[in-house]
Amino acid sequence: MFQSVLKGVILRETLLFFNFPDKKQWIRLQQAFLPLKLRLKKIPKEDYEKPVGYLAGQKELPCPLKNYEGDELDAPMLVMVGLDRFRIDAVLSCLRSPGMPKIDYKAVLTPTNQSWSVLQLFEELKKEHIQMHIKNPSSKNL
Repeated sequence: MFQSVLKGVILRETLLFFNFPDKKQWIRLQQAFLPLKLRLKKIPKEDYEKPVGYLAGQKELPCPLKNYEGDELDAPMLVMVGLDRFRIDAVLSCLRSPGMPKIDYKAVLTPTNQSWSVLQLFEELKKEHIQMHIKNPSSKNL
């Protein structure tokens, strides 16, 4: 099992999932990633104002005490934590398998985005997604 260190904290290989209300899709994801021996964590909407790094296990990051009470994200989002590039490739390959739910918004936890809230990260990914499709309208999603 690969672990990464971000700001002195060892992070276990984890996939953080956001906005996955469909139970069948969730079970399909769990089954698909079982051979990779990754920890899968479904993040509830109430935690969307918390830093992504905090949700990934960096408990020293400041965290708001109040729960988020706003709308759900517009689409599912995935954040990969503690994976090297080979494991990231394996995750992306798995997501391209038939029957897997479509996830347009994917990110890797970095020193830059670890302190962002889930909502901030999602908005940034939406902007990047739009820019990517403006530059290359024929590009396929991973």
